[in-house]
Amino acid sequence: ELSIQTHLFLHSTKDVITDVYTDSFVQIKKELQSTKIYVHSLKDMNYLKDYDIYKNSILFTHGFNYTTDLLKITKKTTTPTLATFGFLLPQKGVFRLVDVAEELHAQGIKVNLLLLTSIHPASVSNQLKIQLEDKIKKSKISSYITFNTDFLDEDVILEKLSDVDKILYLYDTTQESSSAAVRMGLLAQKEVITTPLVIFDDVKSIVTQTKDNTIHEIIKTIKTSLKDDYDTKNHKSFLIANSFKNISKTFYNTI
Repeated sequence: ELSIQTHLFLHSTKDVITDVYTDSFVQIKKELQSTKIYVHSLKDMNYLKDYDIYKNSILFTHGFNYTTDLLKITKKTTTPTLATFGFLLPQKGVFRLVDVAEELHAQGIKVNLLLLTSIHPASVSNQLKIQLEDKIKKSKISSYITFNTDFLDEDVILEKLSDVDKILYLYDTTQESSSAAVRMGLLAQKEVITTPLVIFDDVKSIVTQTKDNTIHEIIKTIKTSLKDDYDTKNHKSFLIANSFKNISKTFYNTI
């Protein structure tokens, strides 16, 4: 044996079941006994425990690439901008966000919409792009919508997100336990609004969550949030505490 330590970071632990195959950690349970496993939620810890994979499992924060030079103050505009960021996939709720923006306009609340949704390697992503382009083209508020599917550099993404008013993640059901996309939104230090899913549990203390994922409740939450200025004090403290710089010290102590 080479006595090389192995460390495995998991964003999801649940079995993946399709019509063609099933992927499960139980299939490699023996191999994982000698691997340090890092998960982002207690539910993941308990899920692995059901497979007798727990003695070497560690609850570990999903970190932020936080640096103070990313801070930026957005100029007030008469028309607020709502945005979302992440891969263009079915579970991300991007089509619903367009519906939400259209309904806000119908209620006399004009908003701009920025969709920074890059194309995922999965074929469904390109299909969604075609469908969404058609939906936007036919929309009465098409002139208020910016749809960008480019794979942008992180600094460009943050620059664009720091110019908006609210960042939304209206996900449907997902097996993931933590979201990397929501972290980009939080790094922009704007109010982030999410649906109440497990994937957002680890950032629940600093995001605003809708009651459910219906358009009615999402609009209700947005209208309330647009009335008040967002206090970033707790937001910034969370980013600093969970920055890679700080959590790397915890990781070092586990080695």
